[in-house]
Amino acid sequence: MSTEVLYRKWRPQRFRDVTGQDHVTRTLVNAITLGRVGHAYLFAGPRGTGKTTVARIFGKTINCQAPVEGEACDACEPCQAFAQGALDFVEIDAASNRGVEDADRLRKQVGYAPSVGAYRVYLVDEVHMLSKQAFNALLKTLEEPPGHIVFILATTEAQDVLPTVMSRCQRFDFARHNTADMAARLAYICEQEGFVMDEPTLTLLARAGTGSLRDAINLLEQVVASHGTTVTHEQVQAELGMAGDARAVAFVAQLLGKDLSGGLTTIGAVVDDGVELKRFLRDARDTLRNVLLVAGGAGASLSLGAEDIEAATSIAGATDYEDVTRALKIFGQVDLRDGASPMPLELALAEYVVQANQRAEARQAAREPQVRPAEGQPNGQRAPSRAAPLPPARAQARRPAMSPQQSAPQEPAAPLPGNESEIVREMRSRWRELLDETRRRNVKASAMINGNCDVCGYDNGVVTFGFRHQFHADQMINGGEGQFLVVLRDSVRTLFGPELEVKCLYRPDVREPERGGGRGGHLVQQAVDLGGKVVEGG
Repeated sequence: MSTEVLYRKWRPQRFRDVTGQDHVTRTLVNAITLGRVGHAYLFAGPRGTGKTTVARIFGKTINCQAPVEGEACDACEPCQAFAQGALDFVEIDAASNRGVEDADRLRKQVGYAPSVGAYRVYLVDEVHMLSKQAFNALLKTLEEPPGHIVFILATTEAQDVLPTVMSRCQRFDFARHNTADMAARLAYICEQEGFVMDEPTLTLLARAGTGSLRDAINLLEQVVASHGTTVTHEQVQAELGMAGDARAVAFVAQLLGKDLSGGLTTIGAVVDDGVELKRFLRDARDTLRNVLLVAGGAGASLSLGAEDIEAATSIAGATDYEDVTRALKIFGQVDLRDGASPMPLELALAEYVVQANQRAEARQAAREPQVRPAEGQPNGQRAPSRAAPLPPARAQARRPAMSPQQSAPQEPAAPLPGNESEIVREMRSRWRELLDETRRRNVKASAMINGNCDVCGYDNGVVTFGFRHQFHADQMINGGEGQFLVVLRDSVRTLFGPELEVKCLYRPDVREPERGGGRGGHLVQQAVDLGGKVVEGG
């Protein structure tokens, strides 16, 4: 039984067998076919993308005596010598040979002629590890090496290679492998080795490789060593630590359902069972991402079992896409440096639930109908308790995600009433108190009404605020996701009556009420509302 690891056993031996680097192999094949082999190459890219493999194939092929369409024949003397470890291909680890002395030794060796083929190839792996002095010592050799020498420099950190060195090489950038190519290569290896795995399982392994085919093959070998030649999707999930805690799914359902008590109970149970909180948080984030993709119509891209897909679909059907996005943002910022404390998780849960309830309250306030006098009612008498709905143009419905904001309706440019009601006069006389109460709740909402609006009227429990600029009226209604309007309403209720409602309109003819007690006009006061200070001049 062979003890050779799989990634070395199934390392490609020809350019056509290399996975996912066609832009590199095509250029090298053309160079060999045209007889235009360079003296120095730089192969740059992430680990496991085939840099060393392509370098070995290139070194073998340029020495082949009978290449076929740019591919080595594997039958001639140089090809056979290469397979047996001939001295014409020299691999140097720059991490352990990084000094000036090593560079000097290399400069002396390049004068030796190849033993069998036409070229002597030096592969310097992880070349970015060379010291600056070693790089400088190699500059002249790289620029004008003997005609039988080819340098191939490989690195995962191309930015650390000196520009003077890079300018002397032909550079090839190796890309991360895509999941489909990696899964196809894994399927080929499984077929040759007699392993039995279905396509979703191979795709899961490919994704776990994160673009590195070598890593994916190593994972394949690991799961086979653990579970035998027939491996299931669930076994791979467990082996890779991707099975997840079922309570993470329940927690996400409680989170998106704004069940604060249930979510806190789940976190407590996880802590009591000794589960690592970082792993539980990762499972919760993964579940939220799954729900996000399912809600966005991209569930087919998930490498999940049927049960996980069903759970994500069920949660997605009971919530809004916008809510899932907000939850991901909040939990994406959770920092569990102290892995034993559940407080960051609990705070994130509470933050999401509180914000979700505030948004729901703001939307409800925006949808509440305004009371109008019934036809035939004499002035000064209240209408029946049943409120008539606003016309569609003025109703503020819940906006779908990414829809344009609504504009505040504009009242006809009629003069303000001469005999103002008592509550309007009282609100104007206590305008400073209203500003202070609003600023206490929300500085931005206070700035919106300071110097930009007036109390225009009162009708059956509804106070109307008129804004002289359309922008400010729209901001008061839509700003802060409806929070500005809620802040104004709550401030009015605190000062003037718990049953009052507010309505905001665009009134270009509005006048600014007497503020009383202000210094420097409304612009100065607006600066004060935003945190500025008035400095008396001497």
